Amino acid sequence: MNTIRKLLVDVFAKTAIVLTAFIVSLSLNNVKSVEAKVLDEILSYEITADVLEDASVDLVYNISWKVLDSDSEGPLEWVQIGIPNRYCNSTEALTSTIDSISTESSGGNYVVIYFDRKYYEGEVVDFSFKINQGNLYQVYPEENVAEYTFTPGWFDNIQVDNMVINWNGNKVIKYEPSSLNNGDYLSWQASLDMGEKYTVEIQYPLDAFAFDLSQHNDSDGGSYEYSEHNLFENLLYTILMIIAFIVIIFIMALPVLIPLLIMYFVYKAATGFSFTRDKKITRTIIEYHEACPNCGGAREQGKDKCEYCGSSMIKSEQEIKEENVDGIDKNALKYKTNGEYRYSSDPNKYVRVNVVTVPHIVHTTSSSSSSRGTSCVHSSCACACACACAGGGRAGCTKKDFYRK
Repeated sequence: MNTIRKLLVDVFAKTAIVLTAFIVSLSLNNVKSVEAKVLDEILSYEITADVLEDASVDLVYNISWKVLDSDSEGPLEWVQIGIPNRYCNSTEALTSTIDSISTESSGGNYVVIYFDRKYYEGEVVDFSFKINQGNLYQVYPEENVAEYTFTPGWFDNIQVDNMVINWNGNKVIKYEPSSLNNGDYLSWQASLDMGEKYTVEIQYPLDAFAFDLSQHNDSDGGSYEYSEHNLFENLLYTILMIIAFIVIIFIMALPVLIPLLIMYFVYKAATGFSFTRDKKITRTIIEYHEACPNCGGAREQGKDKCEYCGSSMIKSEQEIKEENVDGIDKNALKYKTNGEYRYSSDPNKYVRVNVVTVPHIVHTTSSSSSSRGTSCVHSSCACACACACAGGGRAGCTKKDFYRK
């Protein structure tokens, strides 16, 4: 009977491992396939910049946005476009395709645009808007220059086929990287992969515009949203993100955990097995040589070998069996933690204790006789070791894409 139970447990354990690995692998593949979906493509992303007398910058955005998939997460209804920092002084829609425009500074800095209608797979929406942006420059009095560092909003899940930055070249004394001339404008052009960024730097003499020496570039040239919040907000944001991540992982794991728990309790009820851990204690009486039998050197406390010649300092060893302690001081059995303890008045005799924890799968069946008032319990134990392997958008109708600044 015990052999049958042992076989059943072995089969159950292996089945559970294989099932878990399969479900986890399937879940991860599904997640990857969802993440791999490309929902949109930006055909054209053009930004034109003009520095005003107060040193703020008018930025005009012209974007052609193509919908590639309107089934997975719905049609395109609104987007978020990253802007340099929270000092956006004004916004203005320039095309009729924009129904409303506003700014958002939660978890980043964006212009939020709602379109005039829903756009479906294969359709392209062309839209333009204008913002006036402050605090985009850094002053360097010792060099008598002010420098603008500008990184357009990037897109983690969308490819940009053609990005163009046009910056009015009036009074500019230096710029990076090298650019093309487009009339009165410096011009940079690039195609961007998903998540790729592009940064330009433009310098002016301090007397070119009304630069405020107390102001500075608050965009940090394309940092994450942490540059826009104080330390407390950063910490709170990080904690909330961690909590959200844990909750999502837990929810994703439920389809795996619930069937396994049900299988566990059903099998436990049917066969009476349970998991437990037992402590195994080994006690050994060690008698040391008072001096090294080879070189005569004195034994160093806590050392099993001679520090001079390396010879063993152990004269004899005797393991203590709890079931047979005849002729052995029973006080040696009181030691239950790892270590070496003085065994008797003899300075060279010690009890060495080694404690290990052993996992067991325990089966129990019990039957009782009411007429005799006795019960008979049969148990068998077996060690078990199992190894399981686990790995590790546009976000629906509510968020099409975002860029953090």
